[in-house]
Amino acid sequence: AADAKVIADDAERELAKAKPVLAASKAAVESIDRDSITNLSKVNSPNAKVEFIMQGCMALLGNAKASWKDVQKATGKVMDFLTKLREFKPEAVKDKTWEKVRKTYLKDPRFDPVEAMQASAAAANIARWAQALSEYAIVIKDVEPKKKKYAEVKSVLDTALATLKAKQDAV
Repeated sequence: AADAKVIADDAERELAKAKPVLAASKAAVESIDRDSITNLSKVNSPNAKVEFIMQGCMALLGNAKASWKDVQKATGKVMDFLTKLREFKPEAVKDKTWEKVRKTYLKDPRFDPVEAMQASAAAANIARWAQALSEYAIVIKDVEPKKKKYAEVKSVLDTALATLKAKQDAV
């Protein structure tokens, strides 16, 4: 029982660290309005940083080789695009994809929300969203084995307690 509690407490502490990061990603997405996405979809020659950030976003959404035309097509369906961002599940992204996105986009100085803000508020907030989700995914990856171990320990404990109760009832 003590082992299960230690494992559960450890996992909870890790998750507590992740919650503000997840909240930051949601706040970034919620601050993106329809008009800024519509405007973004109509830009034919985007600022290089905006294009780079949007390609990183598209990589997370499953299109690793997105051109600007692909970005325009995706953002042209404004509500669908915003829904994809709002409902995005970082834990569903494969580790290989996260590694590539972090290496190719997130660690690159062009993926800077502050600098992108001058060209596009939408791209800046999408950059914040991606950065926060990356941090969250790292924490979740660390917590998952702890949750699994907790479930195993709890199962053993529950079985032992059930056996004990059956023996006590038999006496």
